[in-house]
Amino acid sequence: MSLIAKRLKPLIPGTKIDVVMKDAAKTTYSGVITEKDDECLAINTSAGELVLSYDDISSFFVKNDGGAMPSETSAVPVLPSDRVKPKLASLSFYRDITYPRKSDSALTERFNSLSRGEKRIAQSGYQSIMNKLKNSNTADDCGNVINKMLDAFYYTDYEISPNAYRFLLDLQARSRTDNSAFLYDSAEFACAYDYLAVYYYRQDDKRKSAEYASAALVLIKDESFKSVLYAILAEAAMRHDIYPIIKTLKKDGDLVLDPYMRELIKFVYKLNEKSFPTNASTKVYIETMEAMCDDFSSDSEIENLFKKLDPDYKDPGEHSSPEICMGEIVYLNWANEKGIIRSGDFDYEFAYSDIADVNLLHKVKRITSRDLSAIDSTFTVDFKAIGNKASEIKEKYVRAAKPESSLQIARRICADANNENRFEESYSYFEKALAEERDPLVPLPEYINCCCTLANRKDESYINTAYEMYLKYKSELDKKIGITGNVAVLFLLTKMKRYSEAIPVVERILSDSRISKENRLNYCLQKAKLHYGWANELKESGEASEEEISNLIMDSLTSYRDWEQRFQSDSMLKNSTSFKNIYYNTVL
Repeated sequence: MSLIAKRLKPLIPGTKIDVVMKDAAKTTYSGVITEKDDECLAINTSAGELVLSYDDISSFFVKNDGGAMPSETSAVPVLPSDRVKPKLASLSFYRDITYPRKSDSALTERFNSLSRGEKRIAQSGYQSIMNKLKNSNTADDCGNVINKMLDAFYYTDYEISPNAYRFLLDLQARSRTDNSAFLYDSAEFACAYDYLAVYYYRQDDKRKSAEYASAALVLIKDESFKSVLYAILAEAAMRHDIYPIIKTLKKDGDLVLDPYMRELIKFVYKLNEKSFPTNASTKVYIETMEAMCDDFSSDSEIENLFKKLDPDYKDPGEHSSPEICMGEIVYLNWANEKGIIRSGDFDYEFAYSDIADVNLLHKVKRITSRDLSAIDSTFTVDFKAIGNKASEIKEKYVRAAKPESSLQIARRICADANNENRFEESYSYFEKALAEERDPLVPLPEYINCCCTLANRKDESYINTAYEMYLKYKSELDKKIGITGNVAVLFLLTKMKRYSEAIPVVERILSDSRISKENRLNYCLQKAKLHYGWANELKESGEASEEEISNLIMDSLTSYRDWEQRFQSDSMLKNSTSFKNIYYNTVL
């Protein structure tokens, strides 16, 4: 906690105060404190009430003219400390926070580590970029090639490894290509915490940047990123955010032997006016810095990063001893020689080397399709399960081809673009599928879409039919987040102008962090339009007060402004074509 925050915290509502801000103009506000918490205070000025963050305040002065005032402050202005703080530039590892530029030999080594299928996809793009760099072409030229490579990774049937996405990141760093949206997607797929640490730093999310830097130092250990990650943690220490450093040492105590880490710990001690013990143990360093630390909120975030990537992490729910199970092989990846067995409601991963039945192994190796259920070639097997892993897999019997289900028939008819009556013909099969499928929520979105199309083409009563079916399964649908199942429902409710019911649906979609930024644009705008539509509906019907209608319109405006501020702050994303189309067509 900063000195400013510590001195502001005891002040009570009613205190008269002058506040000087950190902006270039040193803006000063005079007023009376009306409310405060651990991060902000509200003051009532002649221009109205202002809410100010402690972090934005340079200094303040409490007026002792009869107004209520805690005795601790004694009307003394808060001035900068006289002691000289250590400077970041004094650290040997400190540097600008940028993506390290990979050498040609490092790129060649990374390319050679890709699988055969990944090399085939990346080969032409890789060679094109290296030629462009030799000819001094611009980063934009290289960026276009990298974007095409990323699209090829997205849309191939081949399973792309995190290592391949890291290869794209290395290419971007080598060519100085700065496309934040694509870099973020690649880094997420690769679990590239070091790249994400720099990404969040450049997005001005310094807290998250430090969290990723902590995890990257322990788990990634890419030497080219080492000084950058320590620089991020050093800047965090300057902001009194030292817990990521503590967490790093807790996860890997041997890092205390790293000269950069020792220099960083010494830096933290100096910032807190502590004498640095040269020969202390890791435990002593951790305990001393914990006593200096005011904020431990990063712990759960960093822990989640370790759980996501650390192969030694075991979920408490995993089985501690093997369990004999029976299930069906439903998915195969012939390129990586991996697959999935489905048993009841659970999926178990396996490698071909886990198959103990030689005959089954020969059969599996001859199959090149991914989804075995689609070609009616699933295998029923016995296996041992530990957690979500299967081993000692043996075939129980070969499942005979099964007749086409109602859902498969409906999908086949609906996919025939040459059939003008495909929606009329598929409707009855979608209806049957709702009764036949083990999980009715699987065909429900397709049934709703079919009804909406028929309502446009033939009879509006189909809309009411779809709505009745939605209500039947609403309690289950309400538990789903993300796009799956919710998009069709959102379309239905919007079409019916049931705005108040549609708003929770779009919020469930937005709660899924996996949705890409550009897709998120559309749903943020959709949410704003729903608030506005609901307000107009209530206004026309006279079923709500002016205040309630005003609040809804304000919610709509807030959603628009939130969308605009969130995405305009990403300088790379706002230059994309889709962003420009939405922004100029809708906001302006």
